[in-house]
Amino acid sequence: MIIRTYHPSDAAAVTALLEAAAAQDRTRHVSPGNFQKTWEAYSPDPTQPRYDESAIVTDGSGAVYGFAWWSVDAPGNLGLEGWVHPHQRRRGVGTALLTATEHYAEQYLHGTVTLSARAYADIPGVERLFSLKGYAQSHPWYVMRSRLQNRHLAADLPAGISVKIFNAGQLEQLVDADNTIFHDHWGAKQRTPSLFRAQMIEMRPHDPKLWLLAWAGDELVGECLCHPNHLGEPNDGWVSTLGVRREYRGRGLGRALLVMGLQRLQDRGFDTASLSVDSENISAVNLYRSVGMDVLRTRLSFEKHITV
Repeated sequence: MIIRTYHPSDAAAVTALLEAAAAQDRTRHVSPGNFQKTWEAYSPDPTQPRYDESAIVTDGSGAVYGFAWWSVDAPGNLGLEGWVHPHQRRRGVGTALLTATEHYAEQYLHGTVTLSARAYADIPGVERLFSLKGYAQSHPWYVMRSRLQNRHLAADLPAGISVKIFNAGQLEQLVDADNTIFHDHWGAKQRTPSLFRAQMIEMRPHDPKLWLLAWAGDELVGECLCHPNHLGEPNDGWVSTLGVRREYRGRGLGRALLVMGLQRLQDRGFDTASLSVDSENISAVNLYRSVGMDVLRTRLSFEKHITV
């Protein structure tokens, strides 16, 4: 087993690994083009991506058994994502990736560092993997789903609010509003327009007609961003983001935006709609239950604190 940093020549093998894991675990699909764009978005200088914030596990023949990448997404916090090929699990590959992440933190960071990761609870062995490496669980997230077909959905907008479809020229205004809306939510990270574009447009099956923005005059006060499911379920629509500025909450705007988003997905012919929500955000969970959504899967959050 060889553990080393990623190199651009590994792109085809790594994306093949990600597709194999996505098919097995029902996680997001990543094309080679989007994979490279994400590298560039996470790098301080997009023209010179930092490949040292990564690890692959290989046998030296070109086959990639595991892959992880990470970034310092907040002071003292190292967020990581990792994948292990379904045929190579329970062979130490996942452990090697987590160990490589810690080695990076020990070499390049200082003080107390929080390592954080997420994984679905129904992936066999995932809880044991993180537990054996000293990670604790925190903030489970729910994937909730509702049927759409043969349903009548309706909600009234609060007075003085209009809802319009997103256009590309509004990206910076949308990112600014999104950062404000979610700045106090657990796990939320401030994003630049380039990172937002990579994560929300280039890495997902983007359709601007499914992005609804709520306006109070010239102020963007709410958002409901939907797209086709990116986890390989063609008949399922996905509510990626639903949020309202704090001063406009409690007026029914969030529910109205959600219903309008579901209507858009319904009109596009999707049979169901899904979303992800912090299980400890009780008001949000109750809102989604009020439109007929039930918990489908649980995504676990893992954290480990180390001093380097």
